[in-house]
Amino acid sequence: MNERGVKWAEVIARLSLGLVFGYAGALKLRDPQAFADSIHSFALIPDRWINPVALSLPVLEVILGLFLLLGLRHRACAYLAAALSIVFALALGQALIRGLSVDCGCFGAGSPSAIKTLWAIVRDVGLVALALFVGSRRK
Repeated sequence: MNERGVKWAEVIARLSLGLVFGYAGALKLRDPQAFADSIHSFALIPDRWINPVALSLPVLEVILGLFLLLGLRHRACAYLAAALSIVFALALGQALIRGLSVDCGCFGAGSPSAIKTLWAIVRDVGLVALALFVGSRRK
């Protein structure tokens, strides 16, 4: 692929990341209690941290999404998106290993399912790949 094609691929990847993170954060902001319940089901963090995480993580995702969409600090934002996606995938993986029935809470509330959890992990791995591609590109 020539440099122009690679540049367009980067733009599409950056915009895709921005849309995914912005949309996911916005949905969580609409129902913070459902997201808090989802976080609780993972049994990873102390109860006193659940509400602060449920309120702050969606705001971070929306800001991250906006920055990626606008191309502001997009390399740093891409690496942050990769880091978040890795954390999300690890949280989902540990839930599967522990036999927990969880809803990832990624795009609002839903019903728990092992198949949905596996697909969410696959999606997160894809987001990591996109984010690393965007982050590694120099202007």
